[in-house]
Amino acid sequence: MRLSTNRSRLIERKSDERDTFRLANALRDTTHARGTYAASLTTTTATPGEIWRDTVNADSSMVLLVTVAAQALAADFAGYGRRYVVSRTGTANAVIQQTDTIGTDFETNAAWDIGLSVSGGDVVLSVTGAAATEVAWRADITAVWSPYE
Repeated sequence: MRLSTNRSRLIERKSDERDTFRLANALRDTTHARGTYAASLTTTTATPGEIWRDTVNADSSMVLLVTVAAQALAADFAGYGRRYVVSRTGTANAVIQQTDTIGTDFETNAAWDIGLSVSGGDVVLSVTGAAATEVAWRADITAVWSPYE
């Protein structure tokens, strides 16, 4: 199911692997070129799972501030902070120009991780848990973009 308006976005997806993807409380204010998103995902494997995705508009740049928290039933937990700078020239693929770690990541399970990738003109935030471990992931994403006008 995907609902979308100029001001807000709600995405919900459920798959056979018991992962739940939610992007809720999204406010993308085109006047101020800023969006704030909350996303969650539950993983049960060591395969990266998509927790959030957005499109980088043609001829624009985007700065993402990302905070991710994770908790497993087995008492493992983690916290991550990132700043990503992404650009897109014309309708070419988006390009991650820079990645900065904000502070020091903390994780009790070294197999866990987060990462940003591109898929065409989209940026995709992924999280990686551990095999046979249910991990609840929560992310806050602030996106600030600068379109060419």
